[in-house]
Amino acid sequence: MTNQPLASELALLLERIDELIHHAHRLPWTGRILVDANELTTLLGQVQHVLPEEVRQAQWIVAERDRILKDAMDQAQALKEDAQKEVLRQAENSEIVHKARERAQQLTEQARLSALEIHQGSRAYADEILARLETELLQVVNDVKANRAELRQE
Repeated sequence: MTNQPLASELALLLERIDELIHHAHRLPWTGRILVDANELTTLLGQVQHVLPEEVRQAQWIVAERDRILKDAMDQAQALKEDAQKEVLRQAENSEIVHKARERAQQLTEQARLSALEIHQGSRAYADEILARLETELLQVVNDVKANRAELRQE
């Protein structure tokens, strides 16, 4: 699931709002413009329609990150249980027990490091996606504010 099409749609809508403002009829000596209210309202409605999908995508990313973390923890637990079973099976010989314990510790550490790596990677990925979303949303808000301010000034 990617937010590129939505970001493009959002950018297109903002570009259309910008064009609407720049191609509007100017009132002489006032600096004000006449904008088709219906067209502007329609465009703003479309922007409001796109933004919730961006938020749903961010929520999906967080849920996917949580699922990956759970899977990693389950794998780590399964590896730990497998290592413990191996230790018990080889308990007949003390040297074998010693080696099995070392292997179990290695597997446990390996699983812990793997889970940590997956956790860090998924957090970084989610943070990157959310940062891009935040940037896009801030740009949208800033553009809308600027356009509203321009409308009020003219």
